[in-house]
Amino acid sequence: QAMPSEELTRLYATVQAAIEEMRDTLRQVLAGVGPDRPLARVAEEIGAGFEERTEIEVDLQISRPTERLAVPVEVELSRVLLEALANCERPADASIVEVVWDTDGHVGTLTIRDDGVCFDLSRGVRDSATGLIDMRERADAVGARLDVRSEPGIGTTVVVLS
Repeated sequence: QAMPSEELTRLYATVQAAIEEMRDTLRQVLAGVGPDRPLARVAEEIGAGFEERTEIEVDLQISRPTERLAVPVEVELSRVLLEALANCERPADASIVEVVWDTDGHVGTLTIRDDGVCFDLSRGVRDSATGLIDMRERADAVGARLDVRSEPGIGTTVVVLS
């Protein structure tokens, strides 16, 4: 019985993590934003689930929980939040994530700030540019602006202004 190679072991761990992330995303989508489920509430659930699954602290701040944007906008913002959190877990290796949701019912700002390993924006997002591309496409789909900043020793900040 041959021992699995180090590369095979890493690949297995990556596949298992991807499967768990897909399950988590599916759970979130099935219980996502809707007419009776505002982003403020869904963000609380996403943060709590992420914190429980990863043991990375989520500091969620919602300034006006009763204010809402259009459901399609909030749906895309919730998906940006999921993608940003996935980046905080792997490969950023963050220990705390601050999530701020603020809307007056007309304009909304979603900010996700982590203390993880930063990345060089000119070279893509950490291991690949897939996460950044996905977040940009989601923001563009609802006419929102996405700003990503990453600084050594500080972490990464994702801001979506809709």
